[in-house]
Amino acid sequence: MFEEYREEIQQVLVDEATRSLRSTLSANQRMTQSALNRFVADQRQREACAEEDATADETSSCETGTVSRNNVPFDVDGTFALNGTTLSTRGSFFEKTGNYEGTYRRLFFGDFDVQHDADTDSTTATLSARVAWEQMASDTTMLGYFVGGELASSNISGAFEGDQDRVAVTIGGYAVHQLADELYLDGFLTMGVGNNDLEMANDVLALTSDYTTRTATAGAALSGVYEYERYEFRPELAVSYGKTWIGNVGFTGRAYGLVDNTLSLDAGSVSIANLTLRPEVIWALDADTVADSNSQLSFAPRLICERRETVQRIEDCGGGAELGLSSRSEDGLSNVEFRVIMDRVGDTTRSSFTLNLEHQF
Repeated sequence: MFEEYREEIQQVLVDEATRSLRSTLSANQRMTQSALNRFVADQRQREACAEEDATADETSSCETGTVSRNNVPFDVDGTFALNGTTLSTRGSFFEKTGNYEGTYRRLFFGDFDVQHDADTDSTTATLSARVAWEQMASDTTMLGYFVGGELASSNISGAFEGDQDRVAVTIGGYAVHQLADELYLDGFLTMGVGNNDLEMANDVLALTSDYTTRTATAGAALSGVYEYERYEFRPELAVSYGKTWIGNVGFTGRAYGLVDNTLSLDAGSVSIANLTLRPEVIWALDADTVADSNSQLSFAPRLICERRETVQRIEDCGGGAELGLSSRSEDGLSNVEFRVIMDRVGDTTRSSFTLNLEHQF
């Protein structure tokens, strides 16, 4: 009986691992993008303070600020995306503390991610939290490392129906390095172990399993930040790779009143690799520079190549574009951004609509 459904069972395991791996890769990419933003903001702040100190006759505002620029209150944002037959929502929460000079900081941040696969009607919800420590190794290099955990719950539909819960721990590191005045390189490397509790059944066979997966991810991005009065040009070339090892999974099966706890299959592994070229232009709508503007308009064409290896290898390339509009409150504590993304990768057209809401309190 088990052998008759071996392919369907393996596909369930592979689909679950694929959704979890995509969530992990997305969280890691957002982590390093946020680190790059902090690095650039700190550089601009130091440059502005240096200029102010050089011209001020008295103590500068950089020395008398009411709150250290390296302490940020708790903050939440979220996204919604529709890519072909896959619906996903993502969000994050963030808080940091550190020394005034910006050479060291401790951060707490996390992500929530809900993915729905229209092909199988399966849904996976993931909540992750991380504690990270960052420090400036030099004036041009920032290093960070983190420890974190994940809780995930899946509702499985298709040939088999059921649910799966996953608890995982993750460790890793990341870095941001300034290659030139307006050129930056960032990257991440992570490792994690997850315990999966699976229950599923079809009309004949009921299966339960408690198995362990291992995941490793790596990624890097080369980015530029070029200021031209009312607009900025930010090209990015990013590559990411992740792999989850499922291995041999043992099952307890029940059918026709009989129980067999010696069932097993080798589900192999899942890997995803992406290469993205994304040159972005950002216009200031209500100020002379993007840094001083509360409203911004952005446009970014995209070139994408993706390779996915599960029970088979799939390779596709394509392109698309992003259009975004953002607005920041006068006090700088609130920000809203709407972004539309259209991609054509292989034979699939992907449309994404992203709304980011942020408030510091």
